[in-house]
Amino acid sequence: MTPRTGPGFLQHVLLLWRLRLDIGLNQGKRPRKALAVLGFLLSASPALGLGAGFYRLLSWGPVAESPAWCAFVLN
Repeated sequence: MTPRTGPGFLQHVLLLWRLRLDIGLNQGKRPRKALAVLGFLLSASPALGLGAGFYRLLSWGPVAESPAWCAFVLN
């Protein structure tokens, strides 16, 4: 029997955001749920931009090939 692997990074983030959305929608009536969804999307949008920018920085050639950055990130 092969050991079961955990979720990948993207799946892990999606599971966390879905849990956060479920917790936010657990309270209130129907009109408040729409506001909760809107608030969730607005609060998550800066994280998507920052994550994409950080990924672009780390995948940039001089940074990706630098042993100093690799040691900094891993330590």
